[in-house]
Amino acid sequence: MLALNSGKHVLVEKPIALNRAQTAEMVELARRKKLFLAEALWTFFLPKFDVLRQLLESKAIGEIKSVDTNYGEYYAPAHRIFDPKLAGGPLLEIGTYPVSFLTEVFGIPKKVVGLGQPDPRGVNGQLSAILTDAQGNQGTFSTTLYGFTPTEAVIVGTEGTIRFESSFQLPGPFVVSSADGSQTLRYEEPSGRHFEGLEAAEVARCITAGKQETPYRPLDASLKTMTTLDMIRRAIGINFSDAGLVE
Repeated sequence: MLALNSGKHVLVEKPIALNRAQTAEMVELARRKKLFLAEALWTFFLPKFDVLRQLLESKAIGEIKSVDTNYGEYYAPAHRIFDPKLAGGPLLEIGTYPVSFLTEVFGIPKKVVGLGQPDPRGVNGQLSAILTDAQGNQGTFSTTLYGFTPTEAVIVGTEGTIRFESSFQLPGPFVVSSADGSQTLRYEEPSGRHFEGLEAAEVARCITAGKQETPYRPLDASLKTMTTLDMIRRAIGINFSDAGLVE
């Protein structure tokens, strides 16, 4: 907000804020001042997500029925992620990836059911949630701070399935299979961790062209993700009062 009020374009690390209300305030200010604003969720700047969007928009696998994701990492006991004064816990850190993925596919859910396991340090150490849309289609995710998980994602449709063969939020391949498994299409993408350059180049292009946001991570998408994160927090009973958030 200080940068926007100073007339600066802003690329802000994910998640864009602690809740939707803060996000909406940032978006309103950026749009009013005609400044560029984007959430630095670099996953959506990867080529494979451009291909994924095209597959979903063309209904290549039919109606989406379920999306299953997981993401866990090991964090040392003294890591800042266990500090409730910093809005710690897995949800806003690694949980942002599966939640943003789910909202990219489903949009804002109609209902959320979730469970969290409190850690003695004052945050949740791990949590899981089921999200449903108006038709009852389901999205699930689990995230933990206690160890590494495969970081998988699978999208199941009425006519096929999309399965990521490596961590879904990183560069890498995925496979599209027909519902009966008789036909497959493999998307190849070099794996690795040199991904921020794609995001930086897109931001530079947008600012140079006078654009206020990027189609790869539009502000409405960030608002949808934060709305969903708020719903998950309410379902599990997470609040960030220790971090100074008043809701």
